[in-house]
Amino acid sequence: MQADPVRLPYQELLRTIGQFVTERDGNEIALLELPNRFLLRYRGLDGNVVAVELRESELEQESETREGSRKQRGGSGASPADALRAVGAELERREAYTILLETVDDGYFVSYQYSAPTQGFALHKAVLFLSLDGVQEMSAAARESRKVSNFGLFRR
Repeated sequence: MQADPVRLPYQELLRTIGQFVTERDGNEIALLELPNRFLLRYRGLDGNVVAVELRESELEQESETREGSRKQRGGSGASPADALRAVGAELERREAYTILLETVDDGYFVSYQYSAPTQGFALHKAVLFLSLDGVQEMSAAARESRKVSNFGLFRR
């Protein structure tokens, strides 16, 4: 198996995809990862299903552009971008790759591959269900963690 080139973490890629969908008033997301790109399907506000291919290089460029202009947001609920970022962080924690993600009524259903070093790096497939409440809690915890890291070690 060939190592993937360095790319943005899932939390950044998925946040950018979430922003893409939000800007188009989309919902009911289905996302399939392929080499160097994602296939995205979502339902628009008008009820029509939209399918689009998003290349990783385009997502990385969009993420860098947004990073420079990102502003502090208020509100208690997680935006789709924040929710997908939280899902991405969980996937990074699990060292996942080759993901398939779909929104369901009460959360996100994700399947992914991972390798097991203790088993000769054998490939395994796993599934994960993250409830909306759980994703919102993860988003809130991540926001709080970023606040702490922004103040450094001497925060009181």
